[in-house]
Amino acid sequence: MLDMRNHGKSTERELNPPHNIESAARDLADLVKAEGWPWPEVVVGHSMGGKVALQFAESCSRGGYGHSVLSPKQVSLLLSIVIASYIFNIGIQ
Repeated sequence: MLDMRNHGKSTERELNPPHNIESAARDLADLVKAEGWPWPEVVVGHSMGGKVALQFAESCSRGGYGHSVLSPKQVSLLLSIVIASYIFNIGIQ
């Protein structure tokens, strides 16, 4: 799990602007590379993290993090039940 820029413990680090979705997705790519982790096959994000996950996948697909990088096989976005019920007009039991 990653604290996005300006959230949680990431506030202790100096991160260069702009503080936007593209930069947050790049932070994820930089972390994976710096730690030497295998490139993620699945990326999950909640709320704003969902937008970051989508940006990450899109940037991977166009070679934004290097041409040897593969796109995630799955990107999952999590919404709260209340928001989902409003958007999709479903009842909550």
